Amino acid sequence: AVHLLLEKLQPSKELLVSHDTWLNRVKSLSLSVELIVSENSLFQRHCTRGEELIKKIRCLWKGTQVVYLLIDNLLQDEIRMDKNLLKIMTVNFIHFSKRLPKKDMNMEQTFVEVSRVLKQCNINACKYLKPKCEYCKNEFNNPVELSCGHIFCKSCIDGVGAKDCYTCKKPIDVPYKPCQQPIWEKIQQMNKFRSHCNSFFVELIMKCFAGEDTEIPDEVANQLLDFIRGSPERKGKPSREPTEPSPFHESMDPSPAVQSLVLRILLKSGINKMGPHLQKYIETGVKSNQQNTDEFYFMVVRCTEDQIQRSAHKALESHALKCAFVDFPPPGRAECDVTFDILHNIAKARFAVSVATDVIGVLVQSQETQKVEDETSLLLQKLQESCTKNKWIHIFLIRNFCNKFGFKIFQSIQHMEKLNWIVPKGLQARKDATGCDGFLVYGRTYADIIMDRADTYNLKEKAAKVNSPIFPICATLAAVRQSICDKNSAKAKNSLVTQVEMMSKDNNNWQNLSAICKNVMEDRLSKVLKELRLSHESSLWPVVLHTVIVVNQCMSPEMKLLRTLCSQPGKMKKTFIPTMPDIQVQMEELKKKGSSEKFWKCQCGEIVLIENCGRPWVVADCPKCRGQIGGTSHKPVPGFAEMQVSDDNQMGYILGDTSKRSFPGCERNLSGASLCLVRALIHSCLLWGAIVNHQATEDLLPVAGCDVGKFFYDHLQKDIELLGKALGKSTENAEIAIHMFLRNVIESPPAVSAFDFDTTETRQKRNEWETIMQSKTTKFFKDFEKNLSEMHNNILQWGGGNLLINIVYNEVPKVEYLSTSGLYNCPLMWRYEQKMTIQHLTHLIEQDRCSKQYPALLDLLRKHGHIQNIKHLPQVLSLQQKLIHHFHYVDSSEWKDLSFEKFLTKAPQVDVPLLQECANVLMNIWEKIKQSSYLDIPTDLRKKNKNNVMISDLLPSENPRTVMRIVTCYLARLQNDCISSARIRQYGEIESENLKPSHVITCDLEEDFLPIAIANIGYIVNEDGTETVDYNFKTLEKQLINRFISEKPHINLMTLPIMEHNPVKTLQSFFFREKDKLVPLSIQNKHFIMQKMRFINEISAALSTLKIAIGFLEISFTSPDMLLVKYMKRELRMEDRSKHLELPVLKACQVKHIQSLWEVLFVRRSILLTEMNQEPFYMISQDFHERFSTEEESNVEAALGKTRNMDLFIMELHDFIMNIKAKEMKPEWDIKGTFKNVLLYVRELDENSVESLLEHLNEDMKMTHVVSLWKHAVRRTTQ
Repeated sequence: AVHLLLEKLQPSKELLVSHDTWLNRVKSLSLSVELIVSENSLFQRHCTRGEELIKKIRCLWKGTQVVYLLIDNLLQDEIRMDKNLLKIMTVNFIHFSKRLPKKDMNMEQTFVEVSRVLKQCNINACKYLKPKCEYCKNEFNNPVELSCGHIFCKSCIDGVGAKDCYTCKKPIDVPYKPCQQPIWEKIQQMNKFRSHCNSFFVELIMKCFAGEDTEIPDEVANQLLDFIRGSPERKGKPSREPTEPSPFHESMDPSPAVQSLVLRILLKSGINKMGPHLQKYIETGVKSNQQNTDEFYFMVVRCTEDQIQRSAHKALESHALKCAFVDFPPPGRAECDVTFDILHNIAKARFAVSVATDVIGVLVQSQETQKVEDETSLLLQKLQESCTKNKWIHIFLIRNFCNKFGFKIFQSIQHMEKLNWIVPKGLQARKDATGCDGFLVYGRTYADIIMDRADTYNLKEKAAKVNSPIFPICATLAAVRQSICDKNSAKAKNSLVTQVEMMSKDNNNWQNLSAICKNVMEDRLSKVLKELRLSHESSLWPVVLHTVIVVNQCMSPEMKLLRTLCSQPGKMKKTFIPTMPDIQVQMEELKKKGSSEKFWKCQCGEIVLIENCGRPWVVADCPKCRGQIGGTSHKPVPGFAEMQVSDDNQMGYILGDTSKRSFPGCERNLSGASLCLVRALIHSCLLWGAIVNHQATEDLLPVAGCDVGKFFYDHLQKDIELLGKALGKSTENAEIAIHMFLRNVIESPPAVSAFDFDTTETRQKRNEWETIMQSKTTKFFKDFEKNLSEMHNNILQWGGGNLLINIVYNEVPKVEYLSTSGLYNCPLMWRYEQKMTIQHLTHLIEQDRCSKQYPALLDLLRKHGHIQNIKHLPQVLSLQQKLIHHFHYVDSSEWKDLSFEKFLTKAPQVDVPLLQECANVLMNIWEKIKQSSYLDIPTDLRKKNKNNVMISDLLPSENPRTVMRIVTCYLARLQNDCISSARIRQYGEIESENLKPSHVITCDLEEDFLPIAIANIGYIVNEDGTETVDYNFKTLEKQLINRFISEKPHINLMTLPIMEHNPVKTLQSFFFREKDKLVPLSIQNKHFIMQKMRFINEISAALSTLKIAIGFLEISFTSPDMLLVKYMKRELRMEDRSKHLELPVLKACQVKHIQSLWEVLFVRRSILLTEMNQEPFYMISQDFHERFSTEEESNVEAALGKTRNMDLFIMELHDFIMNIKAKEMKPEWDIKGTFKNVLLYVRELDENSVESLLEHLNEDMKMTHVVSLWKHAVRRTTQ
């Protein structure tokens, strides 16, 4: 059916009348195709021509996906597109689909067709949009309009000194007119179109041309490398001849980000596979065009480094050790020829340094350098040797440290005997190790003060000459720095602190500044640093003091609140402090507008929203603890209560432990980087408030008796760490960002508001204050990159004497005997670059003025740290099923104190690797859950790890507080949350027992979505010649949902496995007690069930339903002649469960057949497991699993061949094996005698039937072979 549908779905004029309809049809087939293609074994067993059909489906589906990607990407702006252009595009798509190879999707032919269709689409777009210069015939580069109305590139007019228009020959008037809006819009449309081509191209390569098993033909590799290399830029005089681009440069925007991305994707096929292609290209393509070669080489190095890291998986340290053994040539010896091996070696060295940096960082933070493992010790030893031989490796190591951990890490390293070799010679212990001076954000104004001699500087005279609001702040910051870093100068008569105090007597504007200076002088200094939990060398004391100085000096109304936190923190106790979570607001946001919905709480803590009138009307099971929730006639069941959230609970400071803050987060109008930045200011003010009024600040804390200074210091550190993540910067640059914003506060105009922000005693005032701060931070971040670059220049200019600053910010540091000859010593190869991250992308979206238009994108990106775990749900459920299968009929006393490690020693060795792998996945997710604030986990459970986890923690019991239960609920709910966030039509609901890998969200946003996001970057040339980056976030939202979330089913949480402890002896006692009411199924029905039940999940679901029915029948066995399906529906009111018995082969079964049906299904399940090479008798001691010898096998085959009723033999022997433990049978007993006694006296079969079953069995066969005997019988019947 799927094959026929795919054939009918090939594009045509009729099908493409509505592109969206066709795309939705393709999307609706995706889940079915993935299920079919991923389950080859089913087709090979049950379908004639199975492999051939799967091959056809794969080829058709791959071609359909290519066309799908092309249409979906290129027609993103279909509504705005010219109708004639749309028609031509549609014809191009249809021709493209017909030309694609139909049999094997040949890569080379597909690539040719892709390049052809992209070129044709680009020609058509250019024809209708006309964005080309009439002189150079290339696309416009900084277009200008002449007085005559004709438009050219500015360089085409200025470059040749033209005096007349090239088209009409009229004189050219200067200055030129700006481009008219319609022309400019067409240029932007063309840029967007090329950006869409980028997006398609990247997705195509990810799906079709990347992967470890992919062999890329030479011609395809060369064309891709041509694109990655880039075409030469137009320099010098403009030419009337258009440039000769590669096939893809004509139709795409070859931005460095996209080129680098394409190379990264290609390298996923393996460095060994792509290496020869790159070597050939370096020998031919690069040498024929020597422009920008270093940039290309660096791109290859960075992409190769990333691939090395990706291929290393979790064995980073071992892989780094191998890479560290690369030998570099001596400094000064230049390489004759550049080869890929050289670039590969540089990439290996960079990778080894990056891993070593992380390892050393952990050692420094833990202070355990004496207890270093052999592998780590060898890595550090080899790295030290490399740093001695090549100074660039040492420089790159220092840059890594400064960017990952900040300058301050060198304060610790220089005191560690085994690591102090890392600290460069000449680095002074205290002065240089503090890193850069953040106060240099004020540039020359601040630098002039600190550069002058302190004893001759006249502050009063300088203030009279400089009329700037920032001068008093610069003077105070310089005074504070002098008093902390140079005590002797601070005590001098003409010190800066003294001069600030003198200024305060003559000028009221200096009074607050003078008071702050006094707080950091002499005897008060030690108190300040003690309260702030800061040392002289800490980089946080400048942040705190700078914040306090600006807050006290700036008279903007929004700063008034921060002044209150600094000087009168007690006034904020009964107020809504900004940036604090507000449960009531979050609850109101979830409710429908104007509704009477109310929140209720189960006794386990689960929160439930009741719709309509908001009061309970029906009783249901809690999805978390399975206890009763709801009620009847508006009367709640015991333990279920309406949730009451008072304002008192939400006032004051309510942030808890910093360990729960792993993501920047979002609070009302503030989110991401803005939230982190504003929180940093609030925590800085609270730290100062602890000095001014310690008790009042302590009273604000949610937990009494904690260390106030340490508490707020830890939060400030966390704010800076999360700010760095959001911005994609180091913590050092995050601190600089705070300093830059504080300057921005002083220089920006005050906000206009009707409120007095002395305190925020109402939610309305708090929300208004947050809105003002969001507006300020958004404007600040708009030019952040440009201003940060200027700040780095300031640091180099006035702080360049610091050796670390010289190394980090100078492309070629001023270091003795530093060679720059040859590729190994090329400065560009050792540049440190921050990678684009999901957090940084989220920040870019949050700063967009239209961010509220794509809430689904933001919501999903903020969950990125969790989404990547969903793909492991099938593995976790598989582990559950295996453990249930093993322990279901084992008494709880036997596994209650059994550790998982000990269980592995007893489990069948063939299953141990899989069990171990699944358990590792489970425990890795468990560790991530513990580190996040996603769930509230009990303290005793937090101690569980892979070394002490017990079987009782991994069995899915009704207790919601177990490791397994928490992880499975977390993953299932996460998928459901993502589907809800995507705001799409729910595709359907699936029960956990039917869940397959293709049903769950398998997206790793960093690996899978980030490349698509980067491919959607568009560079738009502005009138002034500068380039701005444009992200089409609405398209990104659509692609994220369409590619990874739509068509995924909602998971029914009520169907997550729960092991009901129902040992064999309990079942047998029930069957024995009710034996007079039980009737066996007919032989025909048994045979029919054995033949037709082909799927484990169907059998497991039916057995689970029968268990529930047996539980109720134990209490009251009524209506034995009623159909089981009707009993489940009518008597037990379990409509959802009854469907598992509505299969045609089970519909006719009655209540009285329940024992017989149970046994048949159980046997059938074991047979299927045996066919799949899985062990159905986990729970049976290995003493009964001994295999037959070759001679014994022949005798067994002969005996089984004479057995008359093989189906009955298999069923009775299966029941016999399952009762080995309950009947306390011994391995040394003989099978025939033991089996005969059970059949006669337990199963109560007649003697003739028993004799016919057993007459051919060998009398000497022991119970040690009983499992092997059953498996031989099964194989004989299936064959």
